[in-house]
Amino acid sequence: MAQPRILAIDVGTGTQDVLVFEAGTLIENSVQLIMPSPTSIAADRVRRATEDRVPLLLTGVTMGGGPGASGDQAIAAGMKLMFFAPDFSDPNVQSQIDAMKPYATNMLAFFMMDEPDCVANGDTNKLDQLLSNIESNINQLRLSFPQVPTMMTVGCAFWSYSNFRIPQGIDYIAIESYGS
Repeated sequence: MAQPRILAIDVGTGTQDVLVFEAGTLIENSVQLIMPSPTSIAADRVRRATEDRVPLLLTGVTMGGGPGASGDQAIAAGMKLMFFAPDFSDPNVQSQIDAMKPYATNMLAFFMMDEPDCVANGDTNKLDQLLSNIESNINQLRLSFPQVPTMMTVGCAFWSYSNFRIPQGIDYIAIESYGS
């Protein structure tokens, strides 16, 4: 019977640690990696962007813990923040809204969606649903943040959709080009 192999991962505040342990060997001989944690990497990027006074967009899934005062440091330096719109399908959406409210006067915009035309992948029904969802989310967002602008991006031949429209309430659009 093969000896079991155990992969242990710990993502902490300052480091992310990986250990591969193989049964029947000394733990001292295990493969081990110690790297900066995602939160410390993100905090460093925010800190550098703040010092250089350049815009920075962080994307991805929610990252908890770690050095989180970086946004406050950017605001103290006179910079504006862009937030992803809260997930209104989340039953705990109010906690997302409450966490963002202290920053309302320092918000550049809410990012509503990245390239709905690409997500629709040629399906006009799906595109219509995505654009309608953006409008619905803007309407809900305006209840808590009436003065904060909204934005989205387009980039996958949006002009070729017979039903493409700019969602009501969108203040800014970024057009991305992929060279075709």
